[in-house]
Amino acid sequence: MPIENTLGVVSYELTSSSHSAFEVNEKGEIIVTEPTDLDYELGNNTATLMVVATDSLGNTSAAAEITINIEDVPEKTTEQPIATASTDSSSESSGAFAWLALFAIPFAALRRRKQK
Repeated sequence: MPIENTLGVVSYELTSSSHSAFEVNEKGEIIVTEPTDLDYELGNNTATLMVVATDSLGNTSAAAEITINIEDVPEKTTEQPIATASTDSSSESSGAFAWLALFAIPFAALRRRKQK
């Protein structure tokens, strides 16, 4: 019959890490403390952590090796898009020319009537 540990874990400790971006909190959860250090493009594809647990009597567990795979995520840009001017002048000027023609038609009709 196995003996149960009724003392409970008091603390967790990160004994070694291949990456400085991770820590272990009081609940034993691995958290990211430096997200800017997780740059996949610089070759940071994996991280290996060694974590031990300590109970209330000071007994320490064997180190657990944890491997974290870091995925490539598209980075959000904070730059605003740059507006560029169109080099197709026919689409820009055709609207202005059409309005001008609509206004000029009545004047042309009036001028022809005066000359007759």
